[in-house]
Amino acid sequence: MLYEPMLVGSKPYRVGLCDNCNYQSVHCHKEVEILYVVFGEMHLLLNNQPLVIKTGQAMLVESMVKHFVTATTEGTRFLFLEIGPFFLGKNFDMLAKISCQKPMNKQEEKTKEIFWLLDEIVGEKKTPTAESEMIIRGNLYKLTAQLH
Repeated sequence: MLYEPMLVGSKPYRVGLCDNCNYQSVHCHKEVEILYVVFGEMHLLLNNQPLVIKTGQAMLVESMVKHFVTATTEGTRFLFLEIGPFFLGKNFDMLAKISCQKPMNKQEEKTKEIFWLLDEIVGEKKTPTAESEMIIRGNLYKLTAQLH
């Protein structure tokens, strides 16, 4: 298993939009990770438990939990967000205590704001502007508040 070092410095978070991406090995990290399937389907191995995440679903991966992701359909696109303690400071503990046993669904009323924020981040990653980093950073704070 691979341990990824903690994100620090001027950008203590990681945001990426992946097309047909696969993580190369089982890994873990201090950051909490959110995986959002924009299109397609992916398999997530979470603490040796297999899950399928489909279009319009998102999953929160807890801090220090072993996981592995693989796209299972051609054209799968997913967003990943890694949010750590150097970004959230004392609020990280609040986020780190959240446990998610099954995927969140875009169609559910209670997750409407979460998916609106995720979709906005996807848009900023697809067509970045000078303001994109500020918008993404703001949305990461808002996501943290919505998940609590």
